[in-house]
Amino acid sequence: MQVLGIDVGTTAIKCSLVNCNKKLEKQSCKSIENASGSIVDVKNVLLAMQKAMKELGTMENVTAIALCGQMHGIVWWKANKVLEALKNNTDDTPWSDLITWQDKRCKKEFINELCHQRNLNGGIFTPLSSGYALATFAIMMQECPETIEKYDTCGTIMDLIAFLLAGHTSTKNATIDCTNAYSWGGFNTSTMSWDVPTLKAWNIPMHFMPRPCLPGKDIVGKTCSTASNVFNVPEQIPIYVPMGDHPCSVYALLHSTSLNAKDALLVNIGTSAQLAFVLEDNLPTTPSFEIRPYFNQQKIAVVAALTGGNVFAKFVENCIKWTFDMTNFTITDKDTAYVNIIAAANKNTTLVCRPTLLGERNEGISAGEIVNLTMDNWTLGDMSAAIAKGIVNNLFELLPPSAKPLIRHRTVIGSGNALVKNELLQHYTNELTGRPIVLAPSSDASFGASLLISEALPYLMAKQKHRYFISVCGCAQR
Repeated sequence: MQVLGIDVGTTAIKCSLVNCNKKLEKQSCKSIENASGSIVDVKNVLLAMQKAMKELGTMENVTAIALCGQMHGIVWWKANKVLEALKNNTDDTPWSDLITWQDKRCKKEFINELCHQRNLNGGIFTPLSSGYALATFAIMMQECPETIEKYDTCGTIMDLIAFLLAGHTSTKNATIDCTNAYSWGGFNTSTMSWDVPTLKAWNIPMHFMPRPCLPGKDIVGKTCSTASNVFNVPEQIPIYVPMGDHPCSVYALLHSTSLNAKDALLVNIGTSAQLAFVLEDNLPTTPSFEIRPYFNQQKIAVVAALTGGNVFAKFVENCIKWTFDMTNFTITDKDTAYVNIIAAANKNTTLVCRPTLLGERNEGISAGEIVNLTMDNWTLGDMSAAIAKGIVNNLFELLPPSAKPLIRHRTVIGSGNALVKNELLQHYTNELTGRPIVLAPSSDASFGASLLISEALPYLMAKQKHRYFISVCGCAQR
């Protein structure tokens, strides 16, 4: 028995085959052409997936498909025409381009107006930003509704792929899981449904909206013959509702460290930075702190900082430029420059830096600052240490006071390229939390998705057999 995990990322498709012993057997990864911007041709996504699936080779032992991928984004399609387009590879495709989470067409004033209209109409509060699907939907309906009118349903790019794999042709079969639905804005996690007052306030047609499902539990269809031919996957394989990549990455991290979800604090510092922990109760939210749906009826608290490895990378870039300005010498080995700048750090510096060069989503944080500058604390080592410490401090300062007692005794798991490769960031994370950090370099979403389904399969199969038994008995009685 194998579970096929497929992660539809922002720039690549990654596939994983996981066996019944939760062991990774094989992986493949293919880049999506021209995927660097906020608008991506769906054909390029499907082509990358086709290549990644074929690279895996035979999949005769696959018993389930677990999809996950980039959150917040949206694609529209015409339900009764997409399967034919996949089969015939037509140029006139019945789906829109994918508009990703990176989209910036919604200015701050537009987002504020959407929130104002939602509040006037009695809608519930949910996080909203440019790049969130319902904000994108709302501005499209306002500025170019004719581009939407030729379609009749929508979803994430993973939901469209699941729709195609299953050979669906009806809008009734369009689905979305609660982790992705929440990332769109306008989803009520208490009722597990779209918030109708919000959709009305934003002029979004309710009939377009996909049906919400439970991640790790709901099957949205089985692979059809067309999908089998195009993607090299066996027919009649159950397809589970696609999930968000972030919770799947968290699930993979927890598995790699053998920790219970309630005992872990996840610190990820890559380009940006995130702090995450699983909890059961709600907490007050802020623009930088969200409570999102997780798995097994749990929730995950997430601090999302714009300040992360990007700032330290910019500092290294500036150091290289300053070297050229002073000596006319070009440093070509950037990796060595990183190592030397980290090694030069004065970990006991009195220099204080808040390196929020891009601001933060919270009000009042729009730029960075340096304080306590003296004649003897503005060396290279002082600055590198102060910036690294500032990145870590900023991440934890974005955590609301009410949440801080909940992380006090948790094991700290670290991930992300910047954190794994930068000893300074590790040092200050240890110092701030008072506990040693456990590094887990891999947080593979495709592995996490397949792992979640592989663990649920025995229960789900037993449940299906039980339903079949009741059905047969009922028929016999009649």
